[in-house]
Amino acid sequence: MERDERGPLGPPPDEAIGAHPLSFDIGLPVERLASPINRCLAAPSTAHYLVLDAHNRKGQEFRCHVRCHGLVRGTGEALGVILTMAEERPTD
Repeated sequence: MERDERGPLGPPPDEAIGAHPLSFDIGLPVERLASPINRCLAAPSTAHYLVLDAHNRKGQEFRCHVRCHGLVRGTGEALGVILTMAEERPTD
């Protein structure tokens, strides 16, 4: 987990609590996650992938690979989603 003087990446608790997750200003165009999240909720057994341009707190640009997984109950009913993100690594 990358850290800076403000702690772990992501919004600080005073900005996150009670806020809609797609309103976070985290250097990633979170509004582009709405469609994959909705698709995961509609078909939770299918993962969805996308690659977004993003920037870190130091202002450095990078490509962010995002995978959206459905979180399901034992009955198969959608309970929520899990988002995993990773920085694209250059290939040599």
